[in-house]
Amino acid sequence: MKSKAINRFRGSLIVSIIIVTLSLISVFIPYSLLLGWDLITGVVFWFLLVPLISILTARFYNKVKKQILPGLIGCIIFYLLNVFMIYEHYKTDAFKLMAIGSFVSVLIIILFEFGFTKINRGNR
Repeated sequence: MKSKAINRFRGSLIVSIIIVTLSLISVFIPYSLLLGWDLITGVVFWFLLVPLISILTARFYNKVKKQILPGLIGCIIFYLLNVFMIYEHYKTDAFKLMAIGSFVSVLIIILFEFGFTKINRGNR
C-alpha cells in the first residue's frame, strides 16, 4: 500500500517539474558563486548545462525514457524565475545571452527527446 502511494507521488507530473526546476536552481547557485559570469561560463551554463540537467533529471527521476514535458516545463520555469530576478538588467549582454540560451535550451530539449525516441524505435 505504501509503495503504491510513493510510486503515484513520484510519477506525478507536478512533482517531476518541481524536481527539474529545483535541480537547475541547485546547480545555478554554486556555479554562479564559484565561477562567476563571463562569456565562456555563460555559454557553457546556458547552452550546455541547463538542457543537459533538464533532460537527465527528468529521466533519472521517473526512470522513463520519454520525459519531454517535465524537462521542458521545468526549464521554462527556471528561465522565468531568472528573468523575474534580473528584469532590471534587460539591456545587459548577460541578459541577452540568457534569453538566447532559453530558446536554444528549449529547442535542444525538444530535438533531443524526439530524436532519441526515433532512434529507440528504429532499434526495436
